[in-house]
This record gives sequence, C-alpha cells and structure tokens, in this order.
Amino acid sequence: MRVDPAFHALLADPRVHLRRPAPPLTVPQLREAANAFMARAAGPAMASVTDRSVTGPDGQPIALRVYEPVQGAYAAARIVFCHGGGFVFGSLDTHDAMARSLAQHSGAAVVAVDYRLAPEHPHPAAVEECLAVVRSLRAEDPEEAAVPLALAGDSAGGHIALESALRLAAADETVAHVAVLYPVISAACNSDSMRVFGEGHMLTREAMRDIFDLNIERRGIEQIEPASIQHALPCAGSCFARHQRPFPSFAQMSWR
Repeated sequence: MRVDPAFHALLADPRVHLRRPAPPLTVPQLREAANAFMARAAGPAMASVTDRSVTGPDGQPIALRVYEPVQGAYAAARIVFCHGGGFVFGSLDTHDAMARSLAQHSGAAVVAVDYRLAPEHPHPAAVEECLAVVRSLRAEDPEEAAVPLALAGDSAGGHIALESALRLAAADETVAHVAVLYPVISAACNSDSMRVFGEGHMLTREAMRDIFDLNIERRGIEQIEPASIQHALPCAGSCFARHQRPFPSFAQMSWR
C-alpha cells in the first residue's frame, strides 16, 4: 500500500500508536495528553464562534460550539458535528480546526457537540446526547424544523452521527443529509481492511477492540456474540444497509 510521505514519520513513531493505558496511567490521564496534542491544529477564521449549551436527556447541559462561516452560502442550514476520538478522547477544542473547515467549505453553520465520553459514559450516552441536540435545535424555533439540518462526524463521531440519523429516521425525524469521514463502523473489528491493515499502523485491530471494549461497559468483544454486539452497539454499516439509505449521504472511507 502506498503511504503519503507526510505520514511515514508519523506511522513509524511508536508514541502515536494507540493502546490501552498500562497502570498507573489511567484513561483520563491518557485522554488529557491526547486531547492536548490534537488541539494544536489551527483552522480558518469564522464570522463568529459562539459557545452555548442545550439540556441533555439527563437534565445536564450539553456544551456546543457554533461556527458561522464568513461566506455563508447556506447560512440557514445547520450541520451537527460529532468529533472523533474513539468514543474515549476528543472535545470541542481537539476538533475546532475541523469544525471550522467544515463550516468554511460547506457554507453552513456548524454546531459541534461536546458529548460525554466512555468509559465514564458508555454507549448509548453519546448518541442520546446527539439526538437531544438535534431535537433541541428544532424545538427552539417553530421555523427551525424547516431549516436543512445535517449530521456529520469523523471516526467514532461518524458512528455516532450515523446511528443518530438512523434513530431519527426510525422516529420519522429524518435529517436532510449525513456525512461521515473515515467512520468507525463495526464493533466486531473483523472487516477485510481490519484483517489486512490491523497491524503496523497507528490504529491496530487490538487498539480498536480496546476502544470498543471501553464503550460497551468494558465487556470484551470476544465474549459477545454477534447478536449481542448488535444490541450493545449497533453496527452502523449493516443498519444503514437495512434502512435503504433514508437520507442523502456522503462517506469518505479510509483503508482501515
């Protein structure tokens, strides 16, 4: 497989390989370090960036960051964006540059969601918070329901966005579009690309199993039957196929 020269050094650096933290390092400590590294990227200037919140399903506030692009070709539209980070890492700051770029290139306002993270808040906490954000945005203004609203996310955020869109479609609350970037799809980690590229890269098969393990109440994937995996953490790919594309969608895939 040909790798872009810019990534050779990154892939060869063992410090970036994800793995379950060994004691005494804890998940929150690893998260703090990872988030600090990811938050260093800079994005384009916006017309405005506003921090706000909506009420979550448990009555607690969900932090949001709203990006209004300078050239708002689709100023009325909204993109609810769920950041990546393996369900365990990530924040509004780590994906600030990506949210800015999404707003700039789409011409729509981006609403980034600071959803709760595993293992403290395992599935379906993040999905439920994404759903709460969509429904709150639509409920704030009687005219908001007519405003085009899309769901987007990268990596684990792609899974959250897609599962949220499917749940909304099942409740007859379909969103206008879904865009997922290199999404995490299957909790089983047994795809062809995972078998081919599951070793020797930053995201190994073992690391992905650990990530899903942390998001499914710490139960080992090997001990979960396929039907139980589907119940515990729906496989977005198979669910999407069964629903026969209920919304216009874009997926940017990577060989993982």
